[in-house]
Amino acid sequence: MAEFDAFISYRRSDANAFARRLRHVLQDFRPPKSLRERHAAPLKVYLDTSYERGTNDFFERVTLPALLSSRHLIVVATPDAADRGPDQNDWIRREIEAFENGPNAGNIMAVQAKDAPALPGGLAQRYPNIEIIDMRGLSGLAFLNPPKAARLANETVKLLAPLLDLGLEDMPALRREQERRQQFRFGFAVGGATTVVLVIAGMSILAFESRNRALDALSRSVFATDRIIETISGSALTDETRGDLLATSCDLLDSLRVQASAQPGTRALVLCAIERSKSRDRLNEPAHAASLIQSAISLAESQFATEGLADDALAVLEARRAAMDRAVANDLSSAETNPLAEFIARSIDLSTVLSSERSVPEFAATALQLTAVSLTQKKKMGQALIAVDAAIELRALALARGADLNTRFDNIVTIGLKSEIHRLRGELPQSSHAALQARTLLGEITPVEVEREGLGERLQAVTELVRGLNSSDAGTP
Repeated sequence: MAEFDAFISYRRSDANAFARRLRHVLQDFRPPKSLRERHAAPLKVYLDTSYERGTNDFFERVTLPALLSSRHLIVVATPDAADRGPDQNDWIRREIEAFENGPNAGNIMAVQAKDAPALPGGLAQRYPNIEIIDMRGLSGLAFLNPPKAARLANETVKLLAPLLDLGLEDMPALRREQERRQQFRFGFAVGGATTVVLVIAGMSILAFESRNRALDALSRSVFATDRIIETISGSALTDETRGDLLATSCDLLDSLRVQASAQPGTRALVLCAIERSKSRDRLNEPAHAASLIQSAISLAESQFATEGLADDALAVLEARRAAMDRAVANDLSSAETNPLAEFIARSIDLSTVLSSERSVPEFAATALQLTAVSLTQKKKMGQALIAVDAAIELRALALARGADLNTRFDNIVTIGLKSEIHRLRGELPQSSHAALQARTLLGEITPVEVEREGLGERLQAVTELVRGLNSSDAGTP
């Protein structure tokens, strides 16, 4: 017996929100009473929401069992889902082929979510007469547009009938039930709107004010979503959880910005582009991933050139940091492009232009410190030393603009990292010098400062790190 009624195959990069909404519509549907005895249980629809999609192991272990235990396959057509050919890493094509080799071969339905040049996975060639179910415009608010709601209701019935094992003779009852649900939702939403309209007929100024309030509410929602995206991005969540939350929030931001008068913050747009770039890399699409990062850099640079704000400068560094991280992870630096050098140069430029702003050099220093660690782990000590020296230089700029105790601790840790890199390079005098500098700076921090800031645990951790640098000192036991 099949475990799922349907398996939704989709491209995460441009159909994430649609696929989730479609699953909700299908699982939420209840047949009319006249048909309920034949399919009383809610539909069970499988949707892969995991980010672990780039390995054969995951496909064999998770995806394939779900495919083979599904009665139907629903393929979502979007621009990014267009067929890539049998020789490319096309996961939708792979899901289609696996399903065709399973016990329910042939039970495939195509759903159009957005305008797309072709059906995914060569479906048009496999099934020349396949019916394309047009679900464009599907959203949680579609019921507020009666013509659109009626069209979507009719298309949804085409999808529901085979999932519920209903024949042509059952279609009228199914269609009436879907229309009733749409009418109920619309009626519930508008309530006593007819009476209200009669009362305020001719009072267009109130309608105008209501529209302004709605737009203002949307603008506030855009702003709130901006903040959510930035908060999630900087959180300590696991990569998978953070990525999933970011994907959902970015889809929400895309929906809101279409209607809102306010534009999203540049940094939020950059963070969304970075997350989508990571998704492309997971799907083994490096060219598209690089293009998304470059677009984010161009957007942020253009906005900073226009406004010159610190937030836009941080967006520039966020985008360039993503390019740097990607280059380090994939060994992409070359004689023509060196994202590490570009990040350092731009960080210093922005810190100089925004001469009173501390957040810019502080952000850059932290990013370079983490990059130095990654390069050290890859045994690229020369580049690691370049990164750590730049981090120390930028941290000094941040300290000169406000001596925050946490920043002073960060500076000591960075200098300690420099000592360790020199030691690994066999440069013991330089390692000893950096270790001595770290100890000296730590000795300048007083217990009163630590108690006032409540950083006792941080002091203990940094002290242990600095003590561990003794082994870096030439001639020190």
